[in-house]
Parts: sequence; C-alpha cells; structure tokens
Amino acid sequence: MLTSVKIAFTPQQDDLQTGYTPRGARSVQELAVYNEYFSSQGQPITIYGFVMAKDDGSMSRLAYMDEAVKTLNFVTANIKHNGQSFSTICSDFCDMNEPIRHFYNGLVMKVNSSGIDERISITFPVMEVIGKEIDLSPNFYGVKTNSSDRTVQFLKLVLFQFRANPPKNWNRCDVQAYERRVVSYFNSEMKSNLLKIYGLSLTYASDEIVRTGKGIETHVKRKILEAATTRCIAAHFA
Repeated sequence: MLTSVKIAFTPQQDDLQTGYTPRGARSVQELAVYNEYFSSQGQPITIYGFVMAKDDGSMSRLAYMDEAVKTLNFVTANIKHNGQSFSTICSDFCDMNEPIRHFYNGLVMKVNSSGIDERISITFPVMEVIGKEIDLSPNFYGVKTNSSDRTVQFLKLVLFQFRANPPKNWNRCDVQAYERRVVSYFNSEMKSNLLKIYGLSLTYASDEIVRTGKGIETHVKRKILEAATTRCIAAHFA
C-alpha cells in the first residue's frame, strides 16, 4: 500500500505511439519503417486542422475559403517554436496544403474573371486550373458534386496538414511544444465568425488522456489516505 503513494506524486505522461503495444509487435516494426521514411531526425511533426463552416454550410463559398487560406498562411508563417515556423522547417512537406490554396485561387478567378472561366474547372477529386491538374482528395472531405460534370456543389470539411521533420537541434520536447502551440491556436486562440477549426496531433491526444486520468487523481489520493488511516488504526488497537 505504501508503494501506491508514489502514484499521486508522479508526473503523468502518455505514449500513444508505443505505450500500449507489446514489444516485438508487427505494428512497432511498421512504425519504425514509417518514421525512417518520413522523419530523418526523431519523432516527426504531425498536426491536423479540421476546418468547417460555423453555419454548417459549404466551405466552397468564397468568403469561407478566403478566411481558411488566411488562417492557413498565418499558422504556416507565424506560429513559432525556438524562432522557427512551419514555413522554415517543412522541407519535403511544404506543398501538402497547396490544393487548398489552388482551390481558393480557382474560386477567385471564377468569380472575378469572366474571360478565363473556360480555363478553370473546379471539379472533384481532380480540378484543373489553366491546364494544371490538382488532386483535392487529401484535403477536402464531405464533397458533393454535380453528377454531370463533377463540379463541386458542397464541401463539408477542409483539412490542414502540417507534417515536417524536426530540425536537428529539436528534441522530442520541442516537437511536443510546437504541436501544442499550433493546436492551442486552432482550439482556443483563433477567433472567427465564419469558421470552426479543431486541431489534433499525437501530443494533443496524449495530453487529453493524461488530463482525463488526472480526473480520478483526487479519488485515488482519498482511497490511499483512507487505507493508510485504517491500517494505522488497526495497528494501534491490535
């Protein structure tokens, strides 16, 4: 019982990647291959932003896409850790959100340029802008299209993806701090009348598990104290 006292005073951390997986499991080997491919310097940075309209309408409206792209650009350039933003560390993954920007640019050109309409095809899953084909499927979800020409009629969700190899001078704590900073901006700091954005990362999920676990900490402490008191009383009257 006395050894259980340590539970109440030990900082809680969680490892979603391997913490619940038996040693030697195939998934551990697959994760090692994944990390080797996607990350040359330790745990890769992986953050998602799920962007939807507050009125539950389509994200394909120009005003909504305009704000989404402005938010994307702000996070890419201005959310920093150790003086570095996503735009300075993204390396091989800098273009992951380009389909979002191209879709927005296509909408702008469609609305403002009557003479170029025939050169813009805002279709899904592949759109064409001035002869360039762009795959929208990695970033657009809940899409409804016109059955005749596949043009986008409704867009439920736009997905921001921030993936990067951490800089050489970053350790795991730096990666976690950067992921927390970006997710915190999406979930708490960003103010918008049009958009609701839900941030998610492995660090955020781990933090939520720890936070939930701390919900029972008071109960655990009370039970330990009750048990210790009972033993002391029993020993006193023995």
